[in-house]
Amino acid sequence: NSFCTLLPPRTVSMTGHTSVSEPCATCGSDPGGLAFDERIATIVVSILLFGACFVAAWIYFERLAFFKRKPLAIQADLCSRVHSTVHSVIVVPGLLWCLLSTRWDDQYSPLTTVAPTQVLLLVSVGYFLFDLVVTVWYRLPQWHVYAVHHVAAVTPYVVYMFVARCQVGIFILAAFLLVEATNVPLNVQAFLEQSGRGDSPLYAAMVYTTLVGWVVFRIANPLMLLYVIHAHVYPNAPHKQCLWFSMVCAYFIAFFCVAVFFTILVPEVLNRWRSTPEVTSVAKEPRESKALRVNPDFPLDDDELELTAQSPTRIALYDVRDTAHQFENAVNQAVHSGFEAVPNATGGLRRTKSGVTTPADAL
Repeated sequence: NSFCTLLPPRTVSMTGHTSVSEPCATCGSDPGGLAFDERIATIVVSILLFGACFVAAWIYFERLAFFKRKPLAIQADLCSRVHSTVHSVIVVPGLLWCLLSTRWDDQYSPLTTVAPTQVLLLVSVGYFLFDLVVTVWYRLPQWHVYAVHHVAAVTPYVVYMFVARCQVGIFILAAFLLVEATNVPLNVQAFLEQSGRGDSPLYAAMVYTTLVGWVVFRIANPLMLLYVIHAHVYPNAPHKQCLWFSMVCAYFIAFFCVAVFFTILVPEVLNRWRSTPEVTSVAKEPRESKALRVNPDFPLDDDELELTAQSPTRIALYDVRDTAHQFENAVNQAVHSGFEAVPNATGGLRRTKSGVTTPADAL
């Protein structure tokens, strides 16, 4: 059997009789763990639950005028934020209760049943798998980044649940999922932005709530858990190779959270503090403000205009993207002969007038 069998703890006496004693170290099973079929069933039910949330959200949003005007990717993104919020509301309080109610030894191994904790971890596995499909299928904004994030996030839980002898580190796995707490204010921000209420007091409150929550759940929490891994869990793990890939994922998620904090969240808050009436008026009319754009020949679409109107610091992200497009167009011009391209003042390429569809036109 390739999966860790949930054997009862036992010892063999000198007379050959077996008796119950400490948990089986060679198996690595946590006490009270779920059976294999129960784990699969929990994941399936979780996928169905979040799928129902996604469909229900789409049906409801179809009644709203602003939703109908959005591109398909933005519509799917808004609906995915509904089941993201549901996941956070279910998992974060539940895992907090499990972490506090479970008895742990000095190596952060459980001494009491882990069945409730495993159920919540499996719910998260179902969520990440379903959301990964939605992200890739609908090509949500920055879908490449989130696809890598979801794979890195779900892999340690799949290893723990289904790889032989690798049921180790459930305390770390459960505590790491507390980062999902920040999804609630982030999703509220997105709803307000897309519905044109990015200047409301509620939006400002969500910005600061996200900032504080990020420090607690996505910076302090992961860094503390990395210390626990190296100081307590890894040195005492019976099968250390089980933790190798999970530790790589933990470092990736921690780095990702710290990078987002200092490159996006902090600049956005500082911009709100430093904004003047003149800057605000420019931000509200980005179509007329060429000074804010490094590459003015790549106009923003309506959704990007809404985002930059509320968060001007995001213009820098669009400029990086447009510079990459500019470089790609130049390469296409050099490689593909037989079409006309007129360079503009900034070195970019304008659409040709010959009527021939070119790679640059597709962009």
